[in-house]
Amino acid sequence: MDVVFRNQRDEVFPELPEPPNPPNRLTEKIADSYLTGLENYILAIGTQIRNIQEMEIKAMTHLTQQLVTKQKGKTKKDSEEEARLEFQNTIQSLRKRRREYRLMERDALNERIKYLDSMMQQKQEQEYLRYKLFRLKAIPETTPNYTEAGFIDLSSIFIIAFQIAFIILVGTCVDYRDDPLYNNGEPNRIDDWYTFYTHIAIMIFFAWGFSGVWLRKYGFSAVVFYFFVACEAMEWSFLGNGFFFDASWQNYPKVELVMGNLVQATFCATSMVVALGAVLGKIGFYAGELLFFVLFGTLVWCVNYFINIMALKAVDNGGAMTVHLFGAMYGVGATIFLSSYWDKKKETDLRSDKHHDLSSNYTSDVMALMGTIFLWVTFPSWNAALAPDTTQHRVVINTFLGIASSCVVGFVLSRVFRRKAFDMRDIQTVTYVGGIALGSAHNLIITPAAALLIGGIAASTAMVFDVFALPYLERRNPNSNFSLGVYDTRHVLSFHGVPGFIGGVASIIAVVMNSSYQYGLNTEETVYRRGIPRQGGFQTACLFISIGIALLSGVFVGFILNLVNNRANRESPPFSDENHWLVPLDFPRASGAASASAT
Repeated sequence: MDVVFRNQRDEVFPELPEPPNPPNRLTEKIADSYLTGLENYILAIGTQIRNIQEMEIKAMTHLTQQLVTKQKGKTKKDSEEEARLEFQNTIQSLRKRRREYRLMERDALNERIKYLDSMMQQKQEQEYLRYKLFRLKAIPETTPNYTEAGFIDLSSIFIIAFQIAFIILVGTCVDYRDDPLYNNGEPNRIDDWYTFYTHIAIMIFFAWGFSGVWLRKYGFSAVVFYFFVACEAMEWSFLGNGFFFDASWQNYPKVELVMGNLVQATFCATSMVVALGAVLGKIGFYAGELLFFVLFGTLVWCVNYFINIMALKAVDNGGAMTVHLFGAMYGVGATIFLSSYWDKKKETDLRSDKHHDLSSNYTSDVMALMGTIFLWVTFPSWNAALAPDTTQHRVVINTFLGIASSCVVGFVLSRVFRRKAFDMRDIQTVTYVGGIALGSAHNLIITPAAALLIGGIAASTAMVFDVFALPYLERRNPNSNFSLGVYDTRHVLSFHGVPGFIGGVASIIAVVMNSSYQYGLNTEETVYRRGIPRQGGFQTACLFISIGIALLSGVFVGFILNLVNNRANRESPPFSDENHWLVPLDFPRASGAASASAT
């Protein structure tokens, strides 16, 4: 007799799909009665297939119970033979039914694919026809969805006005310092200033910019807004840092530009780019929102840098506290009020798992991952650029060890917290938090093992915070007066604020526990001007002053921008390029959208 003891998974139909579990339904995003009926049909078939599979398992269990009997001899043999025959007939009948249902499901899935393709083709034809009619002036010219009440294009006026003011101030207050020592680097540095600048510029304009294109309908705005914010912040930080530097030395002739100023300007730009990640998709160019956000942030950043680095003489050469933590808290403070504006609209839910545009597709995730990889590669230069002479090689190596450790731990925790499957959003963010946590005073005195430990702790803490704490901050209850509703678009609080705080705490511990002489270097003379362990107190002050200034200033900016939104009566959906751009014909528009198309 043929062997009938086979696993129910052995008989597979490679040409037929398995039932979707859970079904990948599109009816929540596409309102179409035929598609709804088709997906309900597929769901019902899948339920029938799973019921048949459960019946197969029960038949096998029943057969096993029949075979385990206390009968002996010929009676036992006859009973087993009868049980096998019954089981075989049952299994054949069930698998025949299962195959029929799978054939029906395959046909239904193919029909859904064809129907979706036809819908896309019809949409493209409508867009093309609409564009032709627009070119023939058969339909009126349309404007972006971002409607304004009584506002002209103030943004362009503000930008030009501030740019003219900047040119005048630079012409009267700024000049170059002709000293090769300050421009070309020193013998004890591992590389010249310009090399560090190129690496950091790649981080800002490419890596940070492309890290925001994971939003499937916000790629244009993410890259360009990051570009604009970085340029504005670098320009005005030249003046801000220069004035405060002269004030700290009580020297007021002119701001003297050297290559070191250029690198410092990139630090301010990075902090503003990090802050923009929290409000990405919720502010734009209209009414000067973005300009006000970056100019006020730049001013406050320069004040914070003066207080902590120039006055208190805290050490934060990689910007864990003054760049990453500051930027995260500034952005989160601003998004508190910006989120409340959307909370008033019950039909708009900005929670990351609720808003259909706050999501990615395959292409956007790959592009964002490219930004992460460039960021990962250039991070050691970021931390080492402003490190003291003779210490940069240790900063580079420790940063690499920390970022590698966070990468490994991040991969593991992504599978653990996402139920044994990687989440691309985790890989795009948690893999570089070790570099942030190694960006303060401790990166030039700690051992390699400590760098690995700090990187792993940063990744673990950031992932735990993102998985468990951030959803609590996004909690929304429209029917209650109490609602947190803090929507952090890029999760900068988790992946910049948390590792920045860990970096600050690590710098306090490392400075207090280490001796005055480390690796042949008198740290009190060259690095920690307040002495050891007294420097730890000033590191603590830097940590909490940065949090306080950033959060309060961010709340103030968010409050002002919320007033602008209410005044402009903003009704356009967030996280969509059609609010600001002439989008291509294949752009996935919102229903009823009316924005101009580009060829």
